[in-house]
Amino acid sequence: MGIEGIADEIEMPFGTDERDLPVDRYLADLKEEILYMIERMPEGGQGLHGYDDGEGDD
Repeated sequence: MGIEGIADEIEMPFGTDERDLPVDRYLADLKEEILYMIERMPEGGQGLHGYDDGEGDD
C-alpha cells in the first residue's frame, strides 16, 4: 500500500466506516468523565479557587 492508499484510508475519519474514528465512543466516555467530575464537586465552601461566599466578586 502506497501513500495514496494510506491517504484514502484516513481521508475522512469521522464517518461510519470500519477504519473511522469511534467518535460516538469518545463522546460517551467524555460524558461519563464530566458526570463523574460534576458528582464530586463540592456544594459550597472550598472550591477550585478558594472560598466562595456566593457574592460573585471573585
